[in-house]
Amino acid sequence: MSTPRAHPRRSGGGRSSSSIPRRMCAPHVRGWSRDGALSAAVFSMVNRHNETGLWYSLDNVSAGMLRPFVDWFGVEAAEQRRPPSVHACGERLAVRALGCTATTTGLHYPSTMCQLRFHQPRLCAVTLRWPRHHELSVSVPFCEPGSSGADADELPRVHVSACAPFFLNPNEGAAREATRRVQRWTEFMAASQVGRVHLHVLNRAAEVRPALLRDRRAALAASGALRVHFWDYFEEAHAVLAPASQFVRHHNRTWEAGYANPYHPYNLLYTKCLHEETASTEWMLIIDVDEYWKAVPRPPQPQLTISRFLELAPPELQRHHFCVLNERCMREWDGSVRPKSAVRIGGGVCTWLGGGHFSMPATKGQPDACRPQWSRTPGDWRAVTEACAAAARAPPAPFAKLPHYFSHYGERVGTGGGARCGGFEDDAAEWYAHG
Repeated sequence: MSTPRAHPRRSGGGRSSSSIPRRMCAPHVRGWSRDGALSAAVFSMVNRHNETGLWYSLDNVSAGMLRPFVDWFGVEAAEQRRPPSVHACGERLAVRALGCTATTTGLHYPSTMCQLRFHQPRLCAVTLRWPRHHELSVSVPFCEPGSSGADADELPRVHVSACAPFFLNPNEGAAREATRRVQRWTEFMAASQVGRVHLHVLNRAAEVRPALLRDRRAALAASGALRVHFWDYFEEAHAVLAPASQFVRHHNRTWEAGYANPYHPYNLLYTKCLHEETASTEWMLIIDVDEYWKAVPRPPQPQLTISRFLELAPPELQRHHFCVLNERCMREWDGSVRPKSAVRIGGGVCTWLGGGHFSMPATKGQPDACRPQWSRTPGDWRAVTEACAAAARAPPAPFAKLPHYFSHYGERVGTGGGARCGGFEDDAAEWYAHG
């Protein structure tokens, strides 16, 4: 494929690039092919020092709903051979295709996710075009400084930020319970544990916004400790969630019944956090809103916040895997364990692909420090979970060698399990704040 020539002098009147990162305003911008078989969404775009980095997803919507591609690797290989053309300020720009997720990691993802980089000295809106996909195109503007967009202005730098997804399903009882949980969780995390929380609300923004951004949480948002990003992802993708979607597993074939998998966009928002916030935070923690940091004050171990824990990490460490223990009422461990990672994004050493439990290097050929700590396989779930379980069970006392971990709330939304916890949910944040 011939490489188009960029013409930086004929920039079409956009404002100048600068050292200050400029992001896209909307959480994502979606386009559709003329035949309705494919949809593309740009979900992250940042310009700094005349260079723009962009992530997009390509989705199979051939049956009128979001569903996985049958051949992940074939679709990605075609994207890498013929990436979309990029246009800005009236010019076609030279593009570097940096690879797609499954090809890079060897893992499968619901969406085909690929990243591009291109020289762009003037900040005009960026348009991606896929001529081979029936006139599919997406046009994405940058945020104007001083505009009302949540990402228009640069945030004060903090040491640790947290990135979490949230959605509501059609079961109104479950939706009310989920809303109460996210209200408590955001207060706990943003007020006491990390410098900033990025909460990504995937649907039903009109309902979630007034319920979430009031009282103490409104003050946290005003201070910059809480940033809420409203996607309306499922609405824009014409996707419908099942009434029991909170019980759906990532690999569940919900599309066979006409429903979208609620976890379909999770990797998009995780990667958005890791790509767009490099100037605003040193570490980014990927987490869920039913997980609480638990610091057991066993002298001489201090009771540390998440931020303080990562402040003490050696400067060469680029990723830390936390242990997440599933606990009934957040007190009784049921024996199940999962990992959760925080990655260093502020130093420019690694570029990351966000994952719910493992964040992976986004491109091949990165330094050894970017590789998984347990590197027998990509992510190596088993090695991490075995190490966590062994530490949790180690004598002389339970958790003696695991004084800091995340407690996963084992009572799922909609099960009524919270009622069996003796009102624990009502004072969860206070209880954890004091051990």
